[in-house]
Amino acid sequence: MQLLRHLTCRVEGVRHKIFMDNFCSSPRLFDDSDRCKINSCWTVRPNRKDMPHDFGPKQLKLRRGYVRVKIRGGLTTLAWKDRREVYMLTNIDPPAAEGNFCDNSNHPMKPHIVELYKRYVSYVDISDCMANSYSMI
Repeated sequence: MQLLRHLTCRVEGVRHKIFMDNFCSSPRLFDDSDRCKINSCWTVRPNRKDMPHDFGPKQLKLRRGYVRVKIRGGLTTLAWKDRREVYMLTNIDPPAAEGNFCDNSNHPMKPHIVELYKRYVSYVDISDCMANSYSMI
């Protein structure tokens, strides 16, 4: 938690958007960043402390294309299933609608926040790949 505070101290109150993977994300850390007025979108592991108890894979049993949402204050917890379940914490977008969202050929449609996350996190993945390829030369 202190590391995140150190890394984000310059953007507090500016409402920049931070995207983070599930390595260190938790609802408690998310609440802390929300208090500092930092917009965030994080993937999260469903078994993290302070996650809703009825929001795990065994309780939800989502089918492909289904979206479930829980809202607490400014925090939106989202579960969506494509090939596997994706759990997210966000305060960037208005909460996604719940239900089954598949197109005519039964392909799941991504919620907007999942598309945003994928777009911005993929830049990090690409730069990591490029950095690793240069270090191998």
